Amino acid sequence: MGKRPSVNPADAPEHAISLRLDPDVLAGLRGMGSGWQTIVNVVLRNYLRRHKDGITLQKMYEELGHANRRARQAVKIKELMHGRSSR
Repeated sequence: MGKRPSVNPADAPEHAISLRLDPDVLAGLRGMGSGWQTIVNVVLRNYLRRHKDGITLQKMYEELGHANRRARQAVKIKELMHGRSSR
């Protein structure tokens, strides 16, 4: 097997970065199989397109908070339906 040819970073369409993810998130992404990085790139691009007016950390935190509240509410509803309580 020969050496892989080096790629000039100026010619590369994408940038290699380091990103910290929780182990379960990384496992889920890798579980998608080959090409999961491309899927993540598409999802992030679509997110940015939906927020053409500009994205700020504050907006992201607000969306995450809203999503987390909805997730907690869904868990509570599920527990109530099954006669369990998280408290």
